[in-house]
Amino acid sequence: MTEFAILTRLAGEGRIRLFNEHVLLDAHKKGPVIIVSCHTGNWEVGASGLNMLGLKWADFYVPPPREVQHKLANEIRETFGITMLPPGKAGVRPAIRE
Repeated sequence: MTEFAILTRLAGEGRIRLFNEHVLLDAHKKGPVIIVSCHTGNWEVGASGLNMLGLKWADFYVPPPREVQHKLANEIRETFGITMLPPGKAGVRPAIRE
């Protein structure tokens, strides 16, 4: 959870670089986009990148085990405009609405 302390600063300090972002933006203009990625690091960095492009998005997630961690994670995610979808069957209908 320590990386959450700096997530909001990464883009402003030029620490996130996007490549071929026009591909994503062109696809987004045509309709909804589903992004599938490997979880090799903090996925909120990707959220910051999408935020840099002016895109709002939704994602499924499993809440952290501790309430304080959950609160911190959600506060940061809100700054990136992420709509959090509940995991499992509970998230299917909200995902379709998104």
